[in-house]
Amino acid sequence: MTEPAPAPKQQAAPAAAAPKAATGPLSAAEQQQLAALQSRQDQAAVDAGEAVRMKVEGSHASITYGGLTVTTEPTTVPASMAAALTEAAADAGVTITQES
Repeated sequence: MTEPAPAPKQQAAPAAAAPKAATGPLSAAEQQQLAALQSRQDQAAVDAGEAVRMKVEGSHASITYGGLTVTTEPTTVPASMAAALTEAAADAGVTITQES
């Protein structure tokens, strides 16, 4: 009785070269594209109820709480942080408003 011949071994195809990582600062066009994408992402989070927009008013320029800084410009905040930020602002004597 003869044994079947072993199947020929196939060599794996060579791996494609990994794309070269970008380095250095962003170009003006890349900065604009990034800002537009971040704005879309922020708006989607607000629309989904996952985030709100808050801002500091009055004589204060900003408040930082839990690693998150809210300034005089509308700042997107996770909805789960809104109550804590409002309380921290009240404790610090900072006027903070929620826009959405």
